[in-house]
Amino acid sequence: MNKREIQFVNTFFNGREYRKAKSFKLNRDGMVRYTPDVYDVERDTYIEIVGSRQAYHANKEKYKMFRQCYPNIKFEIRHYTGQLHSDQLHSDQLHSEFDKSKKISELVVLSESDLQEIFKLLREFAGTHKAAAKHIGMSYTRYNEWRYRPQDIPPAGCRLLELAAKEIQANNV
Repeated sequence: MNKREIQFVNTFFNGREYRKAKSFKLNRDGMVRYTPDVYDVERDTYIEIVGSRQAYHANKEKYKMFRQCYPNIKFEIRHYTGQLHSDQLHSDQLHSEFDKSKKISELVVLSESDLQEIFKLLREFAGTHKAAAKHIGMSYTRYNEWRYRPQDIPPAGCRLLELAAKEIQANNV
């Protein structure tokens, strides 16, 4: 394990059980293989730890192939600090947060005033917009794009913001 992986394990698992992950075949002949960094025993989830955006993008296709070959295996990409990788929140992980009975296309797009209230709530909860973006696991750049151009937020993004607001409100009751 490298230094950042050790930092992740010490912070994220905090005494919980984890194991070195097994290797998976990504093609029929087994010539292309992928081994996630760790296996979270308690959550039955394989975790890839990335130290930088460049590291993520260098292996992005392998992660995609892994998900295609093993769709029933829980897999997360996390920054070495423990946060879910922001791209993952906007793709497959985001969908798992939704009510299973709803399809993305059926989601209601929030009004601009609703979105302004959500961004205000996030900022108040986290202290700054930058901290709010980090709290919900998205890049500060994308957060600001959405904040200043709410009409460009896709339905899945509206749902993410709605879920974040509901979580904050539930914890403040």
